[in-house]
Amino acid sequence: MAKKNCVHLLGYVDKFVEVEEGKIFFTIKIRKNKNKFVYPIIEFSTKKFPNWIDLSSGKMVIVEGSIKTKDKEIFVDCPQCARRYIEKQVNTTVV
Repeated sequence: MAKKNCVHLLGYVDKFVEVEEGKIFFTIKIRKNKNKFVYPIIEFSTKKFPNWIDLSSGKMVIVEGSIKTKDKEIFVDCPQCARRYIEKQVNTTVV
């Protein structure tokens, strides 16, 4: 069992997902292996980091934070049989 929930990520800013009052969400591009990249969502407070305006797509960043996961259920309608299915997703965010 982990005693600390702390991660260090090194990657490039990919795109901004959402901007709320006081919070910014963006993805970073991280190489998982030689053939695959992953795009975790980063959430941070604009009050703690006033230099967030300098962030732009393609800039290299180092992020230190904690991992937060949230389960989400989405209803999906099948176009062939018209049935409604529940699709379960897990959203991982680094805070």
